[in-house]
Amino acid sequence: MQRGTFLITTIFLLLTACAPAEFSTPASSWRYSHLRALDPVDAPHPASDLIALYTRTTTYDFQIRLDLLDLPDTAHSDIYIALDFVPGGKTELPIAAKSSSPWDLLLVIPSAGPPTLSESQSRTSNLSQSLPAEEGSAILPLPRVVRDHVLDTIVISLNAHLLPKQSGAFFIEAYTTPPGSAVVEDTIQAVSSDALPPGRAPLLLTFWNALPAHTPAQALRRWDAAHTGPLGRRHGLKHLVEAAQRHQVPITLLDLKSPLSLSALELLEGTSQIKHLAANDLVTIPDAWPMAYFGPLPTWVNQKMASTSREISGGFGLRGSPLLYTHNQLPSQPAPYALSLVLQSPTDVDEIPQTHIYRSGSQAILPIPLRGNDADQLTQEGLDLEIKKALLTAAIQADSSFPSPITVLGGDLPHTNWGDPMIVDLAMRYINTHPWIRPLGELDLLTYRRILGFERATHSTVSQEHENILAALEMAPPSPITELAWDAYWALLAPADPAYAELPELRANYLEVIDDLLTAAQWDANTGGSAMRQFESFTACAPNTDSDGGTECILASEKIFALIDSQGARLSLLFARGEDGTHQIVGPSSQFSVGLSDPSNWDLSRGPRADPDVISGGLAGPWEPYEISLIPNGLRFSSSSVQKDYLLSKDGLRVEITASAPMGVQIPLAVAPEMRFSLGWGERYFSENTPQGWVWGIESGPRVRVQTSGVLTPQTFADDLPALLVPENPNYNYPPGHFIPFPLAVPQITAQGDFWVQLDVLP
Repeated sequence: MQRGTFLITTIFLLLTACAPAEFSTPASSWRYSHLRALDPVDAPHPASDLIALYTRTTTYDFQIRLDLLDLPDTAHSDIYIALDFVPGGKTELPIAAKSSSPWDLLLVIPSAGPPTLSESQSRTSNLSQSLPAEEGSAILPLPRVVRDHVLDTIVISLNAHLLPKQSGAFFIEAYTTPPGSAVVEDTIQAVSSDALPPGRAPLLLTFWNALPAHTPAQALRRWDAAHTGPLGRRHGLKHLVEAAQRHQVPITLLDLKSPLSLSALELLEGTSQIKHLAANDLVTIPDAWPMAYFGPLPTWVNQKMASTSREISGGFGLRGSPLLYTHNQLPSQPAPYALSLVLQSPTDVDEIPQTHIYRSGSQAILPIPLRGNDADQLTQEGLDLEIKKALLTAAIQADSSFPSPITVLGGDLPHTNWGDPMIVDLAMRYINTHPWIRPLGELDLLTYRRILGFERATHSTVSQEHENILAALEMAPPSPITELAWDAYWALLAPADPAYAELPELRANYLEVIDDLLTAAQWDANTGGSAMRQFESFTACAPNTDSDGGTECILASEKIFALIDSQGARLSLLFARGEDGTHQIVGPSSQFSVGLSDPSNWDLSRGPRADPDVISGGLAGPWEPYEISLIPNGLRFSSSSVQKDYLLSKDGLRVEITASAPMGVQIPLAVAPEMRFSLGWGERYFSENTPQGWVWGIESGPRVRVQTSGVLTPQTFADDLPALLVPENPNYNYPPGHFIPFPLAVPQITAQGDFWVQLDVLP
């Protein structure tokens, strides 16, 4: 046998013999330390564009991996890999190029057909001496080549134990040509098999409107919805979180710590999963401050928000964060925050958003650039091609002497494809298996290098009505009811989707609920504790402070507080004092949510009826002028078609209604709403039909019994909580309570004429 033939046969044996029948998935366990070279986007076609080269040695194999910009499952490119093990060899190649390092072995991977292996024709005794002696010859299997058309990778496995004996590393060079052509379209120049890894592309996967949920329907729709998202398919936060966990790619959920979002997350039984991922730096959850719908907030309000946010988050088992998410740059960064994440104005839709972390005085600021086409970041194949190009460019340009720009992907979650389970899985898998991409977690953000200087943002002015509300909150006596007023303020500033342009003005229409709650707080302070006064009843009426033309009346005793508004003669609030403290019983739905209805139906001139879905109080309507008069132990509201007598009773409130026509009314029962900010809160509410009426409330806590001479139909947010634990089903007939804001129960009462309603607070 001639020496050349024997040498080639021996090399085949060395590269392929003794290989195990099973081997790992090509993309598995490839780490950043295996990366040897990156190459820019410079080929005429994505399918011929080599972008990265890796090497590693496993138990049995020496493996080379090539990343291409795109690897379609149709004919794409022929690939040539030149290996230089020992001195000598030649530079000529069977293509229109010369190798930069003389090669000894040439592996050709055609677009179709088996690979081939050839030896340099210059006979080098050094190579011959490096090969162990073998006896006999045979037709041997070829080196294994595995293409992954999803991840755009090609992995070549060579037998590691029988490679030529060489001292130190060897060199690898790769080329692509069109199928059957000698024209070179791209090259990765010779790189050492143990070269240090090049740069990485810092990537921040960040999302807002993570879970804007005010009702069970919204919670399920934003968690695991059917027929939604940009593609009209299954979509939701659940799928983003599961993909991040499955592929170990950290994400940042900017506003998940909104109290309303955390409350909904608990009902969805997602709290424990989020806590686990946060503990492993896979989910970053900054402390979140509300949307500044009504203008910038003074420092003392920001401090109050920070304290409340941490307290509520802690109630759900989430630690306080050193990161702060806010919609406006703060004049000063409050302790204990080390970094503020601030939304910026939208960038051009064709730009890939990038940012830096800046240092301005004592502040560290990470501007989050918005992007107009969030849905286009992901396609049916995963990451969009332009996104891949931008990440590759960022990795190549990474320079240790200057902080690399951070590429920002994600966006307004309900309007991105990152919530689509099929697409987000492809994208996360790509990020995980391409280690030249560096997704950033909380620890990365805290230690990332800063750039000096940042232009401070200018702030708009605050409306007079907003200033008055903040002044009233600041002066309010500390009490649980004052905290409910703050909660109502947070609700008016909570994330919303869609965030219509008119939403701030609509929500400003309902700031009056805060004034009403602070009035109740004053009653609680003046009739409780050492200042408690004994009296049977107290009545007072005054024009509304919101100048909507109505009159508010207080009907109160040492135990019961009722606030009644002449607009609709409605019961705005009802509180009751018991041995364990004072608890809310009735409250408008605007205390918890505003803006859920179709914006085409909003009428900002209609006061409490600006949003037709808002239940502005109990027993409201008809909406016509009322005369108010005192009656024994109560107040009478009279209009042309109805008379309502509100009467204090020993344990609650009785309302007697004289009507000339059939009526239908509803009562928004807001029993102990503070409970919704605690673990397992949904399970603590219960309803029960009794011979004396219908009971709603907290087990071993405040409860209210509703009795009526009319027909009562109860509806509550908890009517079908198990439905939140399975994917949304468009064919399932969800109960009406599915669309009621947390934590309300809304009994409906109908009557053909005169009827009465009794609300009793149970001990």
